[in-house]
Amino acid sequence: MTQPPEPSLPASQQTHVIVVVPPRVLLLDIAGPIEVLRVAGQMDAGVAYRISFVAPDPDLVSSVGLTLGCLEPLPDHISEGAIVLVPGSADSDPADCGRCSAEAEQEARIVAWLRQVVQPGIRLITICSGALLAGRAGLLDGHSCTTHHESIAEL
Repeated sequence: MTQPPEPSLPASQQTHVIVVVPPRVLLLDIAGPIEVLRVAGQMDAGVAYRISFVAPDPDLVSSVGLTLGCLEPLPDHISEGAIVLVPGSADSDPADCGRCSAEAEQEARIVAWLRQVVQPGIRLITICSGALLAGRAGLLDGHSCTTHHESIAEL
């Protein structure tokens, strides 16, 4: 996946944003927030973001069938002050059972990873149904949150 141009601030002054790409990701849930950060960096020279796109596998298929490739592996450690952004995803296609089980396994790896790395000092942002993955990881316990209206009962 092609990354935006590197910010002009040194890495020590950039906020690391880790975008977790789940299977069937909604592209709008990635593009919208990252565009906001890109524009913020253009408007304020003192603001810079370093964006990483991570996933349980290097290639995943989005909700519209576009394959996203060259995704980085889920990192073992995240530096304090980083932001973890979890976009939403579309429901699985029940007619494609083989793909469903692979996607369920990928989601389970994301949930286990979130549980391990999102600790105090790490900011978590979920978009739409991305809240369901964070919820499964236990990261929303004791917090007020919301999600897409069709996923509220599951959350």
